[in-house]
Amino acid sequence: MEESKSVIILKHKDQPLDCNGAVCTKVYTVKSENEATVDTFEQSIVLRSSKNIGFDSFNINMMNPDGDFSKNDIDIRYYRDPALANVSSHFAYANEEKPIMISTNFFWGAGNTLAEIQKYSDFKCRFTSANDPTKVKVTKAVMETSPIGQFKKDKLPDQVRCRTPKWDSTDAATLEFSINGQDFLGNFAFNFVDNLEVYKISPLSGPIGGKTMVKLYGNGYTSSVP
Repeated sequence: MEESKSVIILKHKDQPLDCNGAVCTKVYTVKSENEATVDTFEQSIVLRSSKNIGFDSFNINMMNPDGDFSKNDIDIRYYRDPALANVSSHFAYANEEKPIMISTNFFWGAGNTLAEIQKYSDFKCRFTSANDPTKVKVTKAVMETSPIGQFKKDKLPDQVRCRTPKWDSTDAATLEFSINGQDFLGNFAFNFVDNLEVYKISPLSGPIGGKTMVKLYGNGYTSSVP
């Protein structure tokens, strides 16, 4: 059972942060013996030494039953939401794990830095059925430069890559991306189409000169254009 507890306080190097003219505090909720939750403040109202916290790291200290605050050295920070431009494909066969690339503006140097995003990220792609919102599958994602395989020393990542999950039926879905593994953005239409399967090939041999017309019998051949 959920139980509302006391408060947490935000600090930067043991210095309390200011929110709307007071120390940044919020009530946390106990989920279990090993888990509690609390929502964050909007970045624009969080101040450190009278200046906006920006993208500096800070800590969450939790009040214990005695009224004292526990300390930890776990840093958290804000990031700027990336801008997702387009997706390399809007369909996948239901039985495959297809690589999908999303062109992404990470706003390097305008809020986000490569080192900080790498340190604090947990990249994920989320696929949600349009017909059954409870059907959700999440896959790991990575950021990379495009085109894949081209090395330029100073080029920063400009796309996200993840794989589609195996889906147990044809379906319409939405595709989203998350930097932290929890807050998702993007709303790309996606389709899972009939499985591509080969049951029979004929003939099984041919002359060395080539040009033998080989027939492939199976399923899902017309699904590449949903």
